[in-house]
Amino acid sequence: MTVCHWAWAQSPASQEASLRIGAGAETATVRIIESSPLLERTGRQLADFIALRTGMAVTLATGSPADDDRGIVFLLARESAPAVRAMTFQPTAALPRMDHFRDDGYAIRTLSRGEATYVICAGKADTGVKYAAHRLMRATRTRNRVVSLPPLHLEADPFFKGRYATPSSVMAGSAPELLQKHYAWENWDPSRIPALADYFDAAGMNGLFLFDSPCRYNWTGNHTSPEQMAIKIRTLARRARELNMSVCLWVHGASNLSTNRFSDLQPRDPEQLKQILEDFDRLAERYGDVIDAVYGHWVDPGGAPPPADITDPQKLQLAVVERLERKAGRKLLSIFSAHGLHWPIGPQGSLPWAGYKGAETLIESGILPKGTSIATPEMRIYPGEIEFARKVRAAG
Repeated sequence: MTVCHWAWAQSPASQEASLRIGAGAETATVRIIESSPLLERTGRQLADFIALRTGMAVTLATGSPADDDRGIVFLLARESAPAVRAMTFQPTAALPRMDHFRDDGYAIRTLSRGEATYVICAGKADTGVKYAAHRLMRATRTRNRVVSLPPLHLEADPFFKGRYATPSSVMAGSAPELLQKHYAWENWDPSRIPALADYFDAAGMNGLFLFDSPCRYNWTGNHTSPEQMAIKIRTLARRARELNMSVCLWVHGASNLSTNRFSDLQPRDPEQLKQILEDFDRLAERYGDVIDAVYGHWVDPGGAPPPADITDPQKLQLAVVERLERKAGRKLLSIFSAHGLHWPIGPQGSLPWAGYKGAETLIESGILPKGTSIATPEMRIYPGEIEFARKVRAAG
């Protein structure tokens, strides 16, 4: 079950004056203790953020704090770095031990040493450092080309592991054609698309759901060919993974793009099963190397009358995951969606997949292997959903 929540704790408001960067104020340096691709990107992002607002050049440096550091120094590092621990031993600046934090947990501390004021963005891992820098940027104020920043003393550890966004253009579906063409990101030039991942990353999301099924084309006015759609989805996925975000491919199970069948193919019909598996092969070829997880969606829309039953979507889940993992060359997180399996939306009020009776049905069938994630039936945090989740987790 994936839910979104973000919490942070801050000490009582400091009475110290805000730090000021700009003409007539302090200079700024961004220092990265141990460089990595993600921290280099974060450091440049922070430096550009300050330079754009002040008109001043911001120095980018690597290595431990130096005796000749001056002005405001933004120090980006993991909290376990010896130099960070040496600087924060005093009780007023002490960092929390992050052994039990998630990788995107972080702390920010402000302290003076020599002729420099250090703003330490310390993370459990590089991802945490990135989120600390984002939090710092949100705390700034700009006036007359001077950036001001309060002395920060705060920490955060996300309560929920997965914070996924779905950049969907469903709202464009009923819009006039001209709006569809320009509103939907799927119709943008590929050069613009990485900004979407940047936006969701800055908003605190750590994953994206992406999908390439017939509905996507209908919602966006059919202005983009399948070949161009693949380029754009892959562009977005690659940028997200550069930012240490997870990418999950949402598969509308019983579909086929080439025949424009959307979630209504029948797996017990040999010809229609062939179409389903051909679409799985298409998805694997296009996206297997740029994703980390697979979400199989079987209802709303979806379903098949008897003799098809609840075993069919479970078997199809294994089929699509096997194809995508073969292309990826590694294990992927498999998420089977129970969304709507209990709704009486089939013919004459029947279930979409016969035989479903709750979490026990998926557990006792033995088809889905242990380690499979199950998305809850209502996609809500209701008491019934919590009970469902407990049963699934108890079964492994």
